Amino acid sequence: MQIRIAILASKDLSKLSKKLAKDLSKLSRSYFWVDGKKFAYHITLFDIFVKSKDMPQAIELVGSLVSKKSELPLALNNLWRSPSGNGYLGFKIKHTKELLNFRKKLFKSLKKFKPENVRKIYNAHITLTRYKDFGFANKVKLNNNLKRTFQFNTIIFGKADKHGQIYKILKKFKLKP
Repeated sequence: MQIRIAILASKDLSKLSKKLAKDLSKLSRSYFWVDGKKFAYHITLFDIFVKSKDMPQAIELVGSLVSKKSELPLALNNLWRSPSGNGYLGFKIKHTKELLNFRKKLFKSLKKFKPENVRKIYNAHITLTRYKDFGFANKVKLNNNLKRTFQFNTIIFGKADKHGQIYKILKKFKLKP
């Protein structure tokens, strides 16, 4: 089973994301817009493939690492459009040493499950929408007044659709306050 491991957006960021995603989706036809109900606002860390019989072990590994980790302060770095030109718009997340080190430790602990979607250049972001006219995303004027810092305290283990949106959260893990 394909599992996406991600950071769940805080309530404040989810509220901001919902408003902006709804506004952006009205500009042109889209495949989806993340509404916080059908899809969860998240920052993907990476994907793993887990056989059903190995699910408890994978959950335990993530849980043991997360239980030792404190909340992550993460900062929005304005709006983002997919560099591959495939119609996605979202929030760019500023890379911090804490985020990259946490991701690296999690990756090492889950190596047995063959992590996927792990690129040398990590592109931390929260997707808001994906336009059917890919070129339209390049025409949207990006707002550069969105820089804010949020505390993230939840890691999720979930199922994602073909667009990479988490539609079912299987397990939530809380970071230490």
